[in-house]
Amino acid sequence: MRIWRLDSHEKNRMLTFSDSIPDEHLIYGNFEGVSIKNSWSLVELVTYKKGKYLDFPYFGSGIPVFTPKSYEILAKFVEHEVEFLPFKYEEQVYYLVNVLNVIDCKDKTQSDSKGAVFKGNLVPKDTHIFKTPIDMNSKVYATDHFVEIVRKNKLKGFDFIEVWNSDNNENMESVRKRRYEEALEAINSMPGERFSYEEARDRVEQGKAVASDKWKMQLDKDGSLLLGQLKEDDGEYLWMVPHFIPPILLGYQWHEVDKHK
Repeated sequence: MRIWRLDSHEKNRMLTFSDSIPDEHLIYGNFEGVSIKNSWSLVELVTYKKGKYLDFPYFGSGIPVFTPKSYEILAKFVEHEVEFLPFKYEEQVYYLVNVLNVIDCKDKTQSDSKGAVFKGNLVPKDTHIFKTPIDMNSKVYATDHFVEIVRKNKLKGFDFIEVWNSDNNENMESVRKRRYEEALEAINSMPGERFSYEEARDRVEQGKAVASDKWKMQLDKDGSLLLGQLKEDDGEYLWMVPHFIPPILLGYQWHEVDKHK
C-alpha cells in the first residue's frame, strides 16, 4: 500500500470567491474534519485563472473541488469518508469536498522540522481519502484505491505525491522536505546585492527576475507580472498572475536570479 498527498496540477483551472459571498459564510472557515452540511448554503465561485485541466479545479483554500464529471465518477467511492458541499460555477453545480475521515497515522514523537513520519499500518485497507490531525487544515491524503480510480477514468488535474510506501516504509515526505529546505538555502545564500520590494519591482519591469526565499517575480511574454512560489513536492515554481501582492512580501529583501523559461 502507498499513501499519496492529493494536490492540484499547476495547469489546472483556478477558482476564487465571488463578491456575492457574505463574510460570515462557512466557506471562509477551516475545514477540520467536522460536518457543516446542515449549515451550508449555496454560493458562487468564479474563475481566478483559466487552465488546461478542468476535472479538478484548484481552490485557493486547498479544499478539493469536484466538477460534475469528477463527482459522477468518484462520489460513490468516497461518500462514506467526505461530505459534498455544493456551489455554483458557470451555471453548473460543483462540489467542495469536506473530508470527514480523519486518521491519526502520523507519528508525533518522530516528527521534526524535516516532516512528519507516517504509520501507514494504521490506515484501514478500504480507505480512499483521509486527513490527519497534524495537518488537517492544509493537506488531504489518498490511497492506491483512489489513485487507481482517478487514473482509470483518465480524470485530468489530479496530482498525487507519494509520501509513504509499505514496501520500504521510506519517509518520502521527510526527504522532500529536506530537499525543499536545501533548495531554499541555495536561493537565500546566492551572492549579490539585496534590495527592497520597490527596487525589486523596478528591476522586474526592466526585464529582470528577482527572488526572496520561496518567492520569485518576473514578467511573462506579454509583460504581465508573474509571481512564483517554490513547491515542496518537486522544487518547481507554481506561477500565477497575482490580483494582489501578499503584504508579507513587501518587507522581504530581494536579489536578482535567472529568469524562468
